Amino acid sequence: MIYPSFLKPGDTIGICAPSAGVGDKLESYDASLAVLKQQEYRIKETASVRNADQRSADAKTRGQEFSQLLKDPDVNMVLSAAGGDFLNEMIPYADFSVLKKHPKWIMGASDPTGLLYPATT
Repeated sequence: MIYPSFLKPGDTIGICAPSAGVGDKLESYDASLAVLKQQEYRIKETASVRNADQRSADAKTRGQEFSQLLKDPDVNMVLSAAGGDFLNEMIPYADFSVLKKHPKWIMGASDPTGLLYPATT
């Protein structure tokens, strides 16, 4: 098993919405970001995170945004902004190959289950 480097203050957490956006939960989402920033983490959000639809964007866009964070050398961890029922639609558009050279933590509620299997295998 390849383990990414553990996060430290000053590292960047990339946030994407591989299923739903957080538009209907902005207050609690922003409160969570405040806690991460207080712990001295930098945040990088993809464009679809704050959308309020059940699908934050079309499947291709969601896959590209996830891949964008995996490929970004400044991002140390990828966090799913929210769970949802539509993760599997974006998996064909996600580029997991970059994890071999640049492993990153992938975290969140619900969605990472579907992301971690292809990332691990």
